[in-house]
Amino acid sequence: MAGLKGFSVVSTKVKKQAEMSLVFAQSGLHFSKDTADLLGKPSFVRIMINTASSQAAIQACRKDCEGAVRFCKVYGETHRGRKPKDPEAAAKKAAELAEKPQSINIKTPAVVNALGKYLKIDDDKTIYTLIGEFNAEQKAIVYDLKTVEVDQRNPRGRKKGTVLSKDKK
Repeated sequence: MAGLKGFSVVSTKVKKQAEMSLVFAQSGLHFSKDTADLLGKPSFVRIMINTASSQAAIQACRKDCEGAVRFCKVYGETHRGRKPKDPEAAAKKAAELAEKPQSINIKTPAVVNALGKYLKIDDDKTIYTLIGEFNAEQKAIVYDLKTVEVDQRNPRGRKKGTVLSKDKK
């Protein structure tokens, strides 16, 4: 093996960097799966805004905390908290869904409006992306609102004024 002297094996078990992104649009807040994983997949979170330092934060909390909003669905329960009719099927579905990467959406009007006022949303085509920093001690992710990335959505469907041709055969 004289030809491979000085080489080292590339590790395939490198832990990927967690992406703690928050995408804000007129339709609501969208958090990445890594955000939910870092917070411990809590059922409820509270979203806080610090106007003095231009920061927003998301913190795991209990249902009875002030400003708590639903974050991760507890699998195995129905939408009203009742137990499912078939617990085995619910457990199987929960295991399947837990493996799939899923983003978390918050569409609570009070939360969307509070953050929307701070970011000064002007239309429904603008998307704001924020990358956060994890604070393990507080079990929270802090987003700096000064370093927001602004992007425009492409409208779906045909453009206004476009005439469809009828002579397709």
